[in-house]
Amino acid sequence: MALVKSRYNILSPIPGSQSWYIANPLAGTADILQPDEAKAYNDGDLSGLEQWAERGYLVDADDEQQRFKSG
Repeated sequence: MALVKSRYNILSPIPGSQSWYIANPLAGTADILQPDEAKAYNDGDLSGLEQWAERGYLVDADDEQQRFKSG
């Protein structure tokens, strides 16, 4: 199973801060990221793969589509 970034991820800087937030409405998750974590995510460096997958930010594309349809 190859993991990909969820198409439902929302990543944006927090105004007035150096931090970023990432949210995934389908997974029901949201987290605050440090600038280096946001850059790594944007650059595709997902070395903390397990953590990203546990929170629903990395998914199996087929599984995610099924989850969306059944949601």
